[in-house]
Amino acid sequence: MLFFILILIQSIAFIKQKNDDSKTVCNKQIYATINNDTTKAKKEKQKEAFALYPELIEVAGGIFMMGDSSNQPIHKVELSSFYIGKYEVTVGQFKQFIDETHYRTRADKEQVGYTNGGDATRCVVPNWQQFENCDTIPPSLYCLPVVKVSYLDALAYCIWLSKKSGKKYTLPSEAQWEYAARGGQKSKNFKYIGSNNAQEVMELKTYIGLSPGENKTCVGQMLPNELGVYNMAGGVREWCLDAEQEYDIKLNKNPVQAKLYGKGVDAIRVIRGGCYLSSTKYGIASFRDSGPQDAYNETIGFRVVMIPE
Repeated sequence: MLFFILILIQSIAFIKQKNDDSKTVCNKQIYATINNDTTKAKKEKQKEAFALYPELIEVAGGIFMMGDSSNQPIHKVELSSFYIGKYEVTVGQFKQFIDETHYRTRADKEQVGYTNGGDATRCVVPNWQQFENCDTIPPSLYCLPVVKVSYLDALAYCIWLSKKSGKKYTLPSEAQWEYAARGGQKSKNFKYIGSNNAQEVMELKTYIGLSPGENKTCVGQMLPNELGVYNMAGGVREWCLDAEQEYDIKLNKNPVQAKLYGKGVDAIRVIRGGCYLSSTKYGIASFRDSGPQDAYNETIGFRVVMIPE
């Protein structure tokens, strides 16, 4: 009798082990599939980050209420259809512009020495291909959004891209940027750009203990908004075409604010969106900021729009 009991126990143990082994194999297959998909997705994003022409998302035209209670007056704006960059322009894309034209950004021209982090070592003002500690960005991180480019630098890139492609590329108008950020005709009225949860669309890093140049997050790593556009809430802040001023409600169709405050390189331009160091207030579609058109720093980049013929 004892013999039969032992045989039964062994049989049960064998069946359990077989089932566990089957589950393990199944789980491994599931994890492998997930990992392969993730790797494939990452490779696609890397490929897009190196593409000559930024990938674009079509934004169907429409009417929306622009602004909010802190950006009076809230007003109705009508926009024609346009295309906007799925991602911010990357280091890899900007490098192609530099390599072909030998254009020099303001940071390239300045070459002003400064003491880095209290270190006695002197280095030049970092440019678009350097971190703040003056280390060169490696090719593996050319998928980072390009920063340390001024409004004038960004516009020069758009002009080059237009000539090369035969299409009309430019910076987004402030209205185009906000309309796309809100999700256009697909808007779900999220609190933040693409979500009601800020952590899904913003990195929310604290500035404390973080060197300003330590953004090493490539484009497309957070959730997109309703249109499929990435990083408008918390990638890098982005230049817009407009001069900064109070909204002119008379400009209610395809508006671009033209009245400049300041002259020449000091003229003030609109900056939209949050960055990797921003608080949640920067993650709403209507938040406005501005800066001199020849200014640049480690948190400001840009994306393009393409105007259909």
